[in-house]
Amino acid sequence: MQQTNDDEPLATLVHISDLHFGNKFTADERVLKRLLAMLPYVQGVCGHSYQATRALAFRINQIVRNRKERKIPVSVVFTGDLTRSGEEAEFVVGSTFLRNAHSTGAGRNVGLKLREPQEELKRGSEPALFAIPGNHDIWKRRRPDMIGAYRRFFPGGFPVICRIETRSRPILLCGLDSTQNTEMRHRLARGRIPPDELDFLCEHLPSAQYADAIKIICLHHPLGDPPDKTYNVSMRLEHREAIAQRFLTSGADLVLAGHIHEFHVFPKTNHAVAGTATQQFSERNFLLLDVYEREIQLLPFDFDIRSLQFLPTVEKRHIFSIPGPSRSTSSPRLSVGQNGTIVRANGKTIFSG
Repeated sequence: MQQTNDDEPLATLVHISDLHFGNKFTADERVLKRLLAMLPYVQGVCGHSYQATRALAFRINQIVRNRKERKIPVSVVFTGDLTRSGEEAEFVVGSTFLRNAHSTGAGRNVGLKLREPQEELKRGSEPALFAIPGNHDIWKRRRPDMIGAYRRFFPGGFPVICRIETRSRPILLCGLDSTQNTEMRHRLARGRIPPDELDFLCEHLPSAQYADAIKIICLHHPLGDPPDKTYNVSMRLEHREAIAQRFLTSGADLVLAGHIHEFHVFPKTNHAVAGTATQQFSERNFLLLDVYEREIQLLPFDFDIRSLQFLPTVEKRHIFSIPGPSRSTSSPRLSVGQNGTIVRANGKTIFSG
């Protein structure tokens, strides 16, 4: 019988969002672009930063290697806006980064080399990608050639569900498409989930086959605004309060989103929003989520412009409590060592800067 370690997570999720890839991978943040980005509405259509993208690949690959050595399943969850404006060249750049790697010279390759999305991720499988679209990805939806590029990356058939097998409880990743709306509302970045897709998911989550699963719903548009600001109604998900309530009553344990380019946690609804990971002239971050039987531990990684690295922001870490199975063990707490090193109660280091 294989020996297990209850101090280890059942699985690890890396949550990234709003990459906003441009049509050239080595895009840089130049002074003229920075000045233009100060104009109203311009910053929102800036492409990715090459420096941030390179740092993102380095840190995620480091986390993936660490989890593979410990035989912990890993999935990278992407919650939309792969592209700046939905152009085919932007899809090629973004898809290559996630599913393969870009050669940048001197033997350096930058990318995540993730497996294609799977319906099931078994223990010992290679890290996989779980992706849903954002509103920027369908800006060109009236053009058949561009919608073809979109469909190659996001084939459709929502909701999409991936089951991650662990040593005890399975984890369900459930993806919804919140970008479907009228053309005018879509241009205003307003979100909408088709009612039939929402009904299907919320009716199936409470079923007996998922009774012991940890259920995580992924969509692009958040279910609320951070308390210190209210985003324009054009940026919101339609009927978001009612949708949040339906997620709760259907047994969702966590909701992951992006869109607003700002990290925030909504404790009452177990909802976490990742900021943009790579867009130019933005505060960039991604989220590391270790999933246990009774809780999910969230640790944000923020981009440090001085060192050009993504570093853990310990003061922003958060723990989501989730209902446990009939037999479960407690989850160890994180503690902070010297120089930002993150350690568990048993003294094992999970990240060292």
